[in-house]
Amino acid sequence: MQGTGRTALVVDDTAIMRVIVKRILVEAHYDVIEASNGAEAIQSFFRDKPDIVLMDLNMDGIDGTAAIRGILSINANARIVVCSATSDAHIVLNLLKLGAKGYVTKPFTPEKLLNAISAALAA
Repeated sequence: MQGTGRTALVVDDTAIMRVIVKRILVEAHYDVIEASNGAEAIQSFFRDKPDIVLMDLNMDGIDGTAAIRGILSINANARIVVCSATSDAHIVLNLLKLGAKGYVTKPFTPEKLLNAISAALAA
């Protein structure tokens, strides 16, 4: 099967979430890179230049918000979708103002995640 030609960086400190998201993305024909924290995410973004980043917020060390800032400092046009259990409207709005292109609340369906990715890539 032919891929989309797109690469996704999945950032989550929980291994099972990375496995779940990776499975969804591989089935949608994305190449997937994983990072378990914000520092790894920034390094991977700089090195691998993925088309889309799926970012958790609550992680030890450099959290998702700081990692988003770091990634956007590398490329202001980075496509980032936040995937978090946090559904606080104020937090979501601040992340979108910061530069995230989408937000998906955990738990999510594969369809919801893929729709958020498509919208972010089209933005």
